[in-house]
Amino acid sequence: MWIPTSTILSLGVEDESTRILQGSRMKARLCLTVCLAVVLISAVHADPKVDPATGRIRLLIIGESTPYEPYFVTLYPDDPRIDLRGVVTAGDYADPKTTARFIRIYMPRTKTRFLESLDVVELVDFVPWSLQDYHIEWIHEAVGDEGFGMTLCQMGWYPYLSHKYTSNDPEAWMATPLYDAYPVDMVVGKQNRPAVAQKIVEKTPVVSMPDFEQFPMGGSHGLVYARPGAKVHTRFRPGGEDAISSIGYGKGMVLWYPNGWNTIAGAQWRAWKYSVDFVLNQIYFVADVPVPEDPELAHSLRSAFRLYIEHKSLIIGLIDFVDKFGANTNPLHRKIDELELKREEAGDFYLQGDYQKAWDSIHEAQDGLLTISAESTELRKRALLWVYVTEYIAVAATGLLCGRLHRKPCNCLVSTSSYMTAA
Repeated sequence: MWIPTSTILSLGVEDESTRILQGSRMKARLCLTVCLAVVLISAVHADPKVDPATGRIRLLIIGESTPYEPYFVTLYPDDPRIDLRGVVTAGDYADPKTTARFIRIYMPRTKTRFLESLDVVELVDFVPWSLQDYHIEWIHEAVGDEGFGMTLCQMGWYPYLSHKYTSNDPEAWMATPLYDAYPVDMVVGKQNRPAVAQKIVEKTPVVSMPDFEQFPMGGSHGLVYARPGAKVHTRFRPGGEDAISSIGYGKGMVLWYPNGWNTIAGAQWRAWKYSVDFVLNQIYFVADVPVPEDPELAHSLRSAFRLYIEHKSLIIGLIDFVDKFGANTNPLHRKIDELELKREEAGDFYLQGDYQKAWDSIHEAQDGLLTISAESTELRKRALLWVYVTEYIAVAATGLLCGRLHRKPCNCLVSTSSYMTAA
């Protein structure tokens, strides 16, 4: 006779079959939990915020977006995943009149254009009145309703200054609707204890890199407290104040990074092997784009793409130099065009997550550049050979002409000599 489990439990009977049944149900629940977790994790990256046509993250940096500080702003486009645009609005780089002109030129003109052409917005150390009120409303709607990613860099560090335009005036930002999306509450007028670095609280793609805790991302910054529901990635050492934090806002993700890109010396950025990866991973994180789990692999691939572009620029400069001497450089340009197709292929593999094929393709392109470099060097030697020959002939001819003139008496010298003898 079949007895319902509920009846058995109500009678207090705990025979072996009951324990087996309970164990089976526990296993089933555990399996279901794991499956749901897998589904949820998959859902996190099921719909990343990227350009549907290219798979690239269309990033707009507003504020300190010059190529001078931070130095790696110029390195964003080297990553196959990033499509960079910038609007300079910071008081240290552009006065109010120039800022207004930059906004007219580089900011999307309509909300529809703004929402359709971007995926992530990064705000870097500037005052809110650099923008129009409707620009701030666009950003707020883009994050909350459209699922944009947003990063906030050095947006609560400066206090209110007499020269307001060169601060970021956190009080003014707190009065905007965009402050609702912040993962932190800012405490105006207070700073964290002087810090030397940051301690990882939770390992996330943003901070899971070798030697992160040894990198000097410290200093004194505006005091903030993570809001309820926010994820704290790091805290300052030794004070323990909240540092890097993130929160889901509506359909979007917002990341708070207290340090300024230009508050850390460029030499220190360059000294840390993974500095560019740290910056790029923040953009990936808020765009809901997975990064390679192996940080060394991610760094090596990004470095390979960057070195290819740098090497290509040097070779093109050499070819242009040789071209001025009349050498036929068309075959070299055709070979570079073929290598560009190989680099684009590597970028496509990178976007698809096939990192091994991306690695093979970009290294094949780099090997091709080495071949072109050798050929262009040889072409330069041949081109300059005629320059040296021409110079030699010209010098030799000048010498022969001077020797010929030296043998012919000079009337002026004779006249002078005669005058001196007469005297």
